[in-house]
Amino acid sequence: MENARLRAENERQRRELNNLSDRVEAVEDTSRKLAEKSGVTHAASTQPGAGGPATPLDAESLARLELRMSRLEQDMQAYEAVLRQRGNTPSIWPVQGQLESGFGGRRNPFGGSSYEFHSGQDIDAPWGAPVVAGASGKVDFVGWQNGYGQLVIIDHGGGLTTRYGHLSHIDVAQGQVVLRAQLIGRIGSTGRSTGPHLHYEVRINDEPVNPVQYLMTEQ
Repeated sequence: MENARLRAENERQRRELNNLSDRVEAVEDTSRKLAEKSGVTHAASTQPGAGGPATPLDAESLARLELRMSRLEQDMQAYEAVLRQRGNTPSIWPVQGQLESGFGGRRNPFGGSSYEFHSGQDIDAPWGAPVVAGASGKVDFVGWQNGYGQLVIIDHGGGLTTRYGHLSHIDVAQGQVVLRAQLIGRIGSTGRSTGPHLHYEVRINDEPVNPVQYLMTEQ
């Protein structure tokens, strides 16, 4: 009876180990893919090369495997958090075009010798060119606003917002949830504008910051 009990216990542990090993392999594979996609590497998760024949594990080894499983799942959560954060941080060009008038002080584009503060980055593009969301978020405002003309404001959370001005057409509604790179409107020259282009703003707690630092190096 004791031998039968031990055999049953060993079989139970074998099945548990096999199931756990399968989970570890699946989590390792997913964690590796998430790490590659997010570009994040944690020292704790970096493992040297290993291999060789499989060796049966005892109860202590099984506990170590469970701990490894727990750490891998924590790594996965960290990678996913990075990806979620990147999705809500402006990091792509909202329109294909050329950088023109930048953030900061500039001469009045309507002529004269006066200077003014420019709160965004102008991107020159043809009339009707598609404008996309620089990051995922929720549309906070759509409509006409002095200076901006037809305007879309997207709230990305954490006090971060982006503004897309001078649009000829708006393709989203207030309160709508949008994804990174989703179409939100078309290039125009509405409002205070000398020609078709996009006025692109990034604001933190409603204070404008230089949008160029949020644009990728390649369009």
